[in-house]
Amino acid sequence: MIILLIKRIFSLKNDMETFKTNMATLYFLKIIKSLKHNLRKGTNHSSYVSNNDKIIHYM
Repeated sequence: MIILLIKRIFSLKNDMETFKTNMATLYFLKIIKSLKHNLRKGTNHSSYVSNNDKIIHYM
């Protein structure tokens, strides 16, 4: 019984880790997209900064 509980906790922890890395990857791709967009438009990098704040918030 206890072993099953421990296994369940570990699998939950692993799920959270993969979820975090997936979120980080998604936001990283978002930053790259907005950077490309800004470079094409030739504007400042304000959207890049706001996306960065979001990443720090989700870490």
